Amino acid sequence: MIETQARVVAVQGGRTWVQAARRSSCGQCSAAGSCGGSLFAQLFGNRPVRVEVDNPLQAQPGQGVVVGVPERLMLSGSLHLYLLPLLGLILGALLGQGLFSGQAGELPAILGALLGLFAFPALWRWLKPVLAATTSLPIIMRIQTEGLPVAPPGSNEEKKPCL
Repeated sequence: MIETQARVVAVQGGRTWVQAARRSSCGQCSAAGSCGGSLFAQLFGNRPVRVEVDNPLQAQPGQGVVVGVPERLMLSGSLHLYLLPLLGLILGALLGQGLFSGQAGELPAILGALLGLFAFPALWRWLKPVLAATTSLPIIMRIQTEGLPVAPPGSNEEKKPCL
């Protein structure tokens, strides 16, 4: 389970939303000033993200919480974000080349690749409500009490060496 800290912002009709700061490991090491990843983190900022979570502890708005994200959910999101467009790109190029081979050179493969690149993620958005019953939400693991440090026990907040 991957954990992060957040604050409950809304509880409505059995649904709970939390807001967490986007964190990047960039900027946490001693090479932050000369690293390209750190530059991207500065450009895109650390805007907070709002997420619906499962709330078995009945946390209320304004409370600080620790939210757990199952590894399976992270893996699934990564596959959908990276694998589906790549698969669509390759299959679209093969389909475009196969259907229109010998006509207009490489143009059918290029157009097929672009169509597949955008069609597969759109297909996922269409299928997502059907598959939503099998997906899980991040879960509130514990409620933070005021006055305690926000870093989880055992974490090291100082600059870490880059590997």
